[in-house]
Amino acid sequence: MFCENCKVKVKHSKNCPLCGKNISENENITNESFPVYNIVPDKVEPVCSVLTKLLIWSTILCIIVDLFIFHTINISLYILCSAICVYFVILRNIKLRASFAKIITSIVFFVPLLILFLELKTQSWGWGICLSVPFLWLGLLLCSIILMIAHGWVDFDMFRPILLISILSTISLIFLMCFNQLTWPTLVTFLSSWSSVCLMFMFRFKRTVRSLKKDLRV
Repeated sequence: MFCENCKVKVKHSKNCPLCGKNISENENITNESFPVYNIVPDKVEPVCSVLTKLLIWSTILCIIVDLFIFHTINISLYILCSAICVYFVILRNIKLRASFAKIITSIVFFVPLLILFLELKTQSWGWGICLSVPFLWLGLLLCSIILMIAHGWVDFDMFRPILLISILSTISLIFLMCFNQLTWPTLVTFLSSWSSVCLMFMFRFKRTVRSLKKDLRV
């Protein structure tokens, strides 16, 4: 049976355990089997909303001060890109109550973009795409594998960040090879990520394919 007030399914009872409403289909029972509970209001979304507005207004204020004093937005660009990264990596995931897989996926994608922006903006080519990003992906790859094994190979949501790391490391590998700047961290990340993907297809083929279809909405 289904309670229209609380939007929950109820088994082995003719009354909703949350609101106490009689939800029996055939009988009209007036006695409540469960007490009425006071549901605690959700405070996560209001806090995230306040923090998001604070992040936006502080960024706008920094841009205005930068324009007024230095007549440029060079410094504000760092703050703007960092604010965007903080929103998508932290605030948005907290608001959506994201799983570890989604959090790791956000870090895999957005943090390297911030590192590449800092690398290009400061004109210090090499430390980001050649060292920082591969080491970041390699660390997140190990975390994903450990979390997947810890759950007994049941939670295959971790396949999403592993696959994303494999694709991005391939793109990075090809890019660096074109400019003759291939480094060993990039090569190790590429080989480790694709080895993990191949092992998953070899030993957990059905679950891997099921997770892949779920991600691609097939």
